[in-house]
Amino acid sequence: MVLSAVYNATGTQIVTASEDKTARIWDSQTGEQLHILEGDTEGVHSAVFNATGNQIVTASYDKTARIWDVSTGQLLHTLEGHTRRVFSAVYNATGNQIVTASDDKTARIWDAESGDLLHTLRGIHGALIQRYITPQAAR
Repeated sequence: MVLSAVYNATGTQIVTASEDKTARIWDSQTGEQLHILEGDTEGVHSAVFNATGNQIVTASYDKTARIWDVSTGQLLHTLEGHTRRVFSAVYNATGNQIVTASDDKTARIWDAESGDLLHTLRGIHGALIQRYITPQAAR
């Protein structure tokens, strides 16, 4: 089952996230599959592009998020630290940070270039709602 589908900022590519433990990059004009992003050990709940479209971050039920290179489909970093499922991962407007939200009642802020953990937001009660910052919203 496909759990999410998101366009890049220019509308030329789509990334899908799926219960089959993969995310996939598609050409939105031709429907051609460009890359399969493999490495998660459980379903991938969400996937989004950064503002420039050169990276994707995925959020997985295996307690991780992963940063991928769009042009090659190669894994750049695995973001580890959550103790339960990661439901969302999104870039900030400038693309230099990623925030992840987990079933462990934390949100974590990561450096998008190095994959380093910058901050952990604890004590969140109730559901964390996913928020996308689009390039249009950043203007």
